[in-house]
Amino acid sequence: MKVLSCVPKQLNTYDDKLNWLKDQFLKSVDIIVTPQEFFGGAVMMSHQRSFSRKNLFPVLSELCKKHDTALVVGVQEFFEEDSTEKEAIWFIDRDGSFKGSIYKFALPSYDHVCTNGFGNIIPETNFANRFQIFEICGLRVTGLFCWEAFSNVLWTGLALCQPDLVFSLTKFGVSAWPKNEKVNGKTTVVDFGYAGWNNDSDVWIDRLRFANLFQVNCPIVNSTNSWNLRPSSKPLCGTISLLPSQAENTLWFPKKADKLKEIPEKIIIDEFDPNKLRYGRENKFMYKEAVGEWPPYSIGEYTMLLKMNRIENRIRLGSEQKKVDKKITKQRGFDL
Repeated sequence: MKVLSCVPKQLNTYDDKLNWLKDQFLKSVDIIVTPQEFFGGAVMMSHQRSFSRKNLFPVLSELCKKHDTALVVGVQEFFEEDSTEKEAIWFIDRDGSFKGSIYKFALPSYDHVCTNGFGNIIPETNFANRFQIFEICGLRVTGLFCWEAFSNVLWTGLALCQPDLVFSLTKFGVSAWPKNEKVNGKTTVVDFGYAGWNNDSDVWIDRLRFANLFQVNCPIVNSTNSWNLRPSSKPLCGTISLLPSQAENTLWFPKKADKLKEIPEKIIIDEFDPNKLRYGRENKFMYKEAVGEWPPYSIGEYTMLLKMNRIENRIRLGSEQKKVDKKITKQRGFDL
């Protein structure tokens, strides 16, 4: 299963972005993952900041059908029934069918309708709407937006959903932040600040790595806009995969040693074996049966993690209670 993640060339019009996306469909992959706000957004597309599903989805659906490729795309979505806007991720399968969407709950002040942000976006207010899995190309996938990576509640809920892949869609680099001012009464982005190359802790990346290894136990695929910021803003692209039985770790972001003058366009195509994703959470014997080979020896470092995951799965699916009931019945000699 080939998945394309990206730091795309920063374009600012619908036509330019659509043409760029069409080029990616020619790369013969199974799933394409764009950054958040690939279509729309008050900062980079103020002239066309949102798109209704009625207008945009048919175009994207036709692309997916034509190229037999699924699409996970960031959209600022416009709702015609009440003229509101939300930050969305759309999940479109390779046959062009709309599998579902999620909406962002962690909005910055320049976007939030309640802080008079110029983005004027309505947040998601029900966590249950975010604990969802969408099946595309036969994989169980889900997603999150930007700095929602720091939400313990979200990662816990997504872990219970047991995804094969999590897609992390980010607006701009994780080591930059917007500088806001009031413009005509609206909280507006006027510039950016940067943590700089000496930001050794990289706490955002560390948080994603922690979630990959200790919470969802599956690869996290990243795409980020450049927004024409400095390379030290660290846009993320590629896959975080620290369990050696599942997939290659290909995470990319600009580094000081690269001596980059600007953020380059970056395309990463990762290959995933669905059996390795699913049985990488189980014991080595199940992995061997499904994949045809033993997992890397280094998986032994995570034995307790995998044991705990199996126990949680048995409880989640109800099989643990059935085993307990059966054992107690046998001990007592009668049916409960």
